[in-house]
Amino acid sequence: MLAWMLVILALSTGLEVSAHNSLDDQIIAANQSIAHHPTALQPRLALAELHRRHGDFNAALRDLDEAHQLAPGNASTHYFRGLVLLDAARPLEAEVSLRYLLKLEPIHPQGHEARARALIQLQRPLDAAHEYDLTIVQQPIPVPDHYLARARAFAAAGSQYLEVAIRGLDEGIAIMGPILTLQRTTIDFELRRGETRAALARLNEVIDAAPRPEAWLAQRGEILAQAGQVENAKQSFNLALAELAHLSTRKRQTPAMSDLEASILSSLADLPEQAARISLP
Repeated sequence: MLAWMLVILALSTGLEVSAHNSLDDQIIAANQSIAHHPTALQPRLALAELHRRHGDFNAALRDLDEAHQLAPGNASTHYFRGLVLLDAARPLEAEVSLRYLLKLEPIHPQGHEARARALIQLQRPLDAAHEYDLTIVQQPIPVPDHYLARARAFAAAGSQYLEVAIRGLDEGIAIMGPILTLQRTTIDFELRRGETRAALARLNEVIDAAPRPEAWLAQRGEILAQAGQVENAKQSFNLALAELAHLSTRKRQTPAMSDLEASILSSLADLPEQAARISLP
């Protein structure tokens, strides 16, 4: 959204303006553009967005008031006002601005996504999930975070919506492929609704496809241990240790892998019967 604004600033000021400039430099360029073109709308919207990113919310709202006076019917003013109010922790006012935007422009995926975030803050998760539905339908290129946010909104509405949340994640996986964040969340949600077998089936699919399955094998061991399947849990933990043993010394000694190994060994020690452990060289 900001990129095209920076192009406008560069053209109107003759300055070299890019996203690599500091926010202060970009704000200076926006003010210069406004001085040269006092009745132009886009430089004021750009300045408001820059002030928002700078954390100066009052200045951003003043910029948007001026933009609204220049073009009262322009929908973008309401969109940017909604973003500012969201960042300023004023979700009720943000939702009003974004709802008005969407009355003017019903096809506006960014507006639906922003309103969904406001509704989450207002503890209206089902309404937020509906807004994410519209975001996903209207977005020309699928965005994994939208599917994830919609699923979390459904999950926040109560355990009775976990199945709907999982179906939505599966929809995203079918469209975009096996994205780990979506797969991990489906597994978590299956466990939350007490479907251990379904969670394990999904986890096994991930393990089979993973180039580095050690963390997933450890998670499977934890799930099996919680389900009382001690021998299967031991086997999964030991497979995870075996995968770690195959790593180079440099990779195995990274903090993440060292922590994983320690966690696996601790989990094995906590099982009712000691497992035959694999010592890493």
